[in-house]
Amino acid sequence: MKRKQASHEVLMVEPSCFAFNQETAVNNLYQHQDQKPLDQVQKQALEEFKTYVQALRDRGVQVHVFKDSPNPRTPDSIFPNNWFSTHAGGHLAIYPMFAKNRQAEVDKFLPQLEDLLLRDLPQGSIYRKTDYRENGKKSAYLEGTGSMVLDRVHKIAYCALSPRSDRALFESFCQDFAYEAVPFQAYQALSCQAYDKKGFIVM
Repeated sequence: MKRKQASHEVLMVEPSCFAFNQETAVNNLYQHQDQKPLDQVQKQALEEFKTYVQALRDRGVQVHVFKDSPNPRTPDSIFPNNWFSTHAGGHLAIYPMFAKNRQAEVDKFLPQLEDLLLRDLPQGSIYRKTDYRENGKKSAYLEGTGSMVLDRVHKIAYCALSPRSDRALFESFCQDFAYEAVPFQAYQALSCQAYDKKGFIVM
């Protein structure tokens, strides 16, 4: 069977309360609070979301849209690639998230996701689920393809280690899904701050 790097089918979550996420900002240097009114931020995010969905569909990509709900509040729900990934043969991986309001996304959307996967399961495939969330209780996190870059053709996984990308958990994923593990440390002039034991930036 010939493997492909990219899928012709994607899942996107329509935002309902997109905004600055205080829980993830503690170790995400790319997130900035611009002080805009929340309704304005949400309106702009929704407009951009709909434009992107249409652009993908215009190019022949099948887009499944899940609609977010205001409760529980999950401002980063438009990034579902952090809490799950799908793999050939009907295999689903679920990941532990650093922020509590990101962990809530899994409970909110997982039943709907599993219904979709079971409905579209290729003939002859057996649905399997590997759930790594118990590791979160030990403060070991791995945030899906936000933590890893997966070369699906050559079966190599790359991971920049961080409070959101635990080495042992990354290596467990690679063993479970038959990837060669390539963990590494990344450095950036603007992000040389140290992290404390809970994964917060020490200023």
